[in-house]
Amino acid sequence: MAAQCNVSRSVFADRFQSTIGMPPLRYATELRMLLAGQWLAQDTLSVQSVAQRLGHTSQAAFSRAFKRVTGQPPGASRHTGRR
Repeated sequence: MAAQCNVSRSVFADRFQSTIGMPPLRYATELRMLLAGQWLAQDTLSVQSVAQRLGHTSQAAFSRAFKRVTGQPPGASRHTGRR
C-alpha cells in the first residue's frame, strides 16, 4: 500500500496510525478477527474452515491469534454468538 501511495513504509505507517489510531498490521489483524468472530457466530463453519479462509496455516495458530485479539477462544465466540 505504501508503494501505491508513493511513500515509504514508515511514512505510510505513521500516517495510517495518525488517521486510524492504530498501526496498519494491528488494524488488519483486528479486522480479520472481527470477520472470524462473525463467521463463527453466524455460520456453521468449523474453526478449521475459518482459519483456512483467513490464510492461517494451522488451527492452533489461528486460535492463538483469535484469543490474543478478542480475549476468548474461537469456540467461546461461537457459543456466545448463538445465544
